[in-house]
Formats: sequence, structure tokens, C-alpha cells
Amino acid sequence: MIKVRASQIFTHSMEDVVAAKKLLDAGTSFEETVEKYSTCPSKKNAGDLGWMPQGNLQSIMGQEISKDQEQPLFLLIRSE
Repeated sequence: MIKVRASQIFTHSMEDVVAAKKLLDAGTSFEETVEKYSTCPSKKNAGDLGWMPQGNLQSIMGQEISKDQEQPLFLLIRSE
């Protein structure tokens, strides 16, 4: 079973989502971006959601993850 480690920046503001993505694209660390924009309790752990089976994350993201994927994958996900 493939396990993946997930982290998130959670916010209710679309403006903050866009600003956070711009910071990440500019090379700002994920941890620094979480600290600035996330409103989720996972913020205290740098957005870390821990390890989970590949299928769990895949169902959330709607995108397949391969065992060869070693680079971070940044996706914007809107939920209600």
C-alpha cells in the first residue's frame, strides 16, 4: 500500500488562496505560507495532516498519485 503525506493551507477567503499560491510559486516555504494564511487547527503543525493511504488523498484531490511522485503537489481544492 502506498502512503502519502498531506499538508494543507486552509482558508475561507479566495483572496488568501490566490495570495498563498503566489507566495508558494515565488519560493516562499510552505511552513511560512501556512503560518500567514491558514485558518485550520493543522496550522500549529505547519499544515501537516499526517500519513494516509494513497486512495484517501486521491479521493479528496480527484487526481491519481503514483509511487514515483517525489515532488510536492500543489492543488487548489474548493469545498463547501
